[in-house]
Amino acid sequence: MMCGPDVGRLIAIADQLLQHHEKQHVTSPSPSTVRPPAGEELWARVMRLYEQGDIDEATLQKYRALAERGALRAVDVAVLQYEVRQRRRAAPLSEEEQALRQLRTRRARLEAVRRSTERTLEHLLAQIRSLDERIAAKEQAARDAVAHDEEQARRYVEEKLALSATREHLQRQAAALQADLDTLKDVLLQIEAQIAALEAVQQRAEVQRSTTV
Repeated sequence: MMCGPDVGRLIAIADQLLQHHEKQHVTSPSPSTVRPPAGEELWARVMRLYEQGDIDEATLQKYRALAERGALRAVDVAVLQYEVRQRRRAAPLSEEEQALRQLRTRRARLEAVRRSTERTLEHLLAQIRSLDERIAAKEQAARDAVAHDEEQARRYVEEKLALSATREHLQRQAAALQADLDTLKDVLLQIEAQIAALEAVQQRAEVQRSTTV
């Protein structure tokens, strides 16, 4: 079976989303000198080994657990790479298996981005709710003060306008994040569907092999 252009297209889209996320989180004035945290870089090396067919799913999950606990060390990855060099694969990966490995690693990374984006969005929405309360309080204070202290009432109105401007800025950021999140979810759904289709192909091939033995 030829995997077709869909897999390549999804991988390209996933990589674009991941690059976009990384750019959004670069805070240094010199992006060319920015390196990912050590744990992320080590985990990326493990995923590359999996994509290349050098380690199996069980080994990937073992190292994923270490990475999630923050316990993945450079020496762990170095030993794994040494073992890979010492071991030769009996047969090259099939086209379906190569596609599955690439899709699974993108899915894992996009899921992490989705969770991070959801946390950031929820934080922004909480800030907006807090600003709404403060804006309402300033507006009420201005009404209460206008009858006996117009200058104070004017200050409350100015403070309300400043808070409103901040709220509008945060609202635009929240809308952009929500759009990013919607795109992430759409791509993840497509990746899940493609993974399911490829796994079904593998399963049928396995059944055919077992019935012809």
